[in-house]
Amino acid sequence: MIRRSPRQLLFFVALLLVAGLSAFFLAAGPLRTEPMTTSTSVEASPDRPRPARTVITWTPTSVEAIVSPSETATTQVSFVSTKNIRRAEVRVSQELASIVRPVPAVLERVRKGQQRTIQIVVSPSATVALGTYTGTIQIVRGKADGDDDDDDDDYDRDERGKPLAQALPVVVNVWHRFSNPSFGLSFQYPAELHVSPVGPVLNSTVYLSRAEEEYPGEGITISQNVGSVSGALSDLDIQLDPVSQTSGTFGSKQWTLVVHKESDSGLEFFTAMAEANGTLVVIASRNTSSNVVLVRTMLSTFGF
Repeated sequence: MIRRSPRQLLFFVALLLVAGLSAFFLAAGPLRTEPMTTSTSVEASPDRPRPARTVITWTPTSVEAIVSPSETATTQVSFVSTKNIRRAEVRVSQELASIVRPVPAVLERVRKGQQRTIQIVVSPSATVALGTYTGTIQIVRGKADGDDDDDDDDYDRDERGKPLAQALPVVVNVWHRFSNPSFGLSFQYPAELHVSPVGPVLNSTVYLSRAEEEYPGEGITISQNVGSVSGALSDLDIQLDPVSQTSGTFGSKQWTLVVHKESDSGLEFFTAMAEANGTLVVIASRNTSSNVVLVRTMLSTFGF
């Protein structure tokens, strides 16, 4: 019997292990190596919410101007923004671009909540067609020089170069101007009306009529004489039954507006009266909605 030393036994066991492992790997085939992957669970972060859009608030909320060809009318408006705007461009819609311009056309560093003022200049040319022009004025977030966006609040990038809500509605009425030295006053009136004298001389009364006027007296009579509003009211109250009376400021004049009814026919008449320096101006028409709206619109154009 051959006795082996412990060292020899360990060597013998090692040989057996190596032989066994080699047989195992030969039977199992070539060793496949896979890249090591690290399993990490990453939750998708929700999309960043889009910033609230910038909103413009105008004062007044709309503009209506009456102007004659070759004349200029100026109206002041103001606006407030809900966000800072580095550069604000004032854009006039295409319908008004030939007769309306804003001053200034560009405003730098508009602060949110701060009121900014713009002059709306209406100046139709001598050849412009008479009529009503309707459009809007809007603030556009412009691009500042270079990349200076420091004064811009966080905003939707889609806003740049596009008009911001809300728009300012603008209506421009380009009307005739009536002016005659012997008549003693001037006023403006729309293109669809025709002016004719009442009597042989154009010195105290004119009549405005529409081409489609079916019966005489459906138009508007304008007269000027020496007198007072109180005296004219007393005369009307004697001849007709008073229905209503109000007053208001139109343009630079204080006007008294009254409605009277004729007892026999039931017809109602609308009258506007104002006085200045002893001169009384009276505008009278049938009390129809179209006449009343037109007269009230014309009142701000009178000069005497």
